[in-house]
Amino acid sequence: YPLMEQQTCINHLEIETYPANIKTLPLDARLAKQFKRQGRFNVNLPVFLMRGLVHLATLSFSFRFYQKGLKSSYKEIRLSDRSIGLNIVSPPTGTNLPLILYIHGGGGVLADSSSYIHVLKNFCSSANAVVVGVDYNRAPEFKFPVPLHDCFEALKWAFEHAEDLGANPNQIILAGDSAG
Repeated sequence: YPLMEQQTCINHLEIETYPANIKTLPLDARLAKQFKRQGRFNVNLPVFLMRGLVHLATLSFSFRFYQKGLKSSYKEIRLSDRSIGLNIVSPPTGTNLPLILYIHGGGGVLADSSSYIHVLKNFCSSANAVVVGVDYNRAPEFKFPVPLHDCFEALKWAFEHAEDLGANPNQIILAGDSAG
């Protein structure tokens, strides 16, 4: 998180790590310049609009390195009080492949697995693996620890259905970014 003073930027980042250590790193001069230009800002937009903007930005800035011909599908896990979406990407051929369960970022509020479809396809293509992107239920509609429980339910589902997807249930990799 960039540390900001009133209208000026401090030239370092302070990062909190677990367990409760704080690391201070030098801030790249280009980022310091950008933070200084932006000053302090607070986005006050409706959640649905912020989700749309983050979706477009994430999708637009994701590079496409994957091969054509990947198989894509969407599955919902139904629980008693909610459902969890799964965006599944598979290589065109193969069995007994590794399975990557990918948990997207977005602060637990903004993104979903469709925002990360290029990332999922890149992993699938470069790792020759089945990739399952988890659409965990997000805040503010669902409070923590619901998203964490959703990811666990997705992991259980992936384990139970790995062979149906052409994957090996004993080779499941958990991956994600930011909140994921």
